[in-house]
Amino acid sequence: MGTPAVAGKSPVEGYADWDALASDTAAAWCAINAGNQGYEVTAVAQGARTVTLETSPEPLDPGPNGPAFP
Repeated sequence: MGTPAVAGKSPVEGYADWDALASDTAAAWCAINAGNQGYEVTAVAQGARTVTLETSPEPLDPGPNGPAFP
């Protein structure tokens, strides 16, 4: 399960599984309606947990290039 993003902090900062990934590792992201929790943009990579990059009470449009992922 992901953790809500905190302003100014990478959503994967301190996650050893994400820190261990090579810089060219592919990751997938999606923007979803999370029901009572509003909308979320989440990401996952093989060997790493799912993280929440952004949450909003309104629909999110991460744009044609996807969400900013620090």
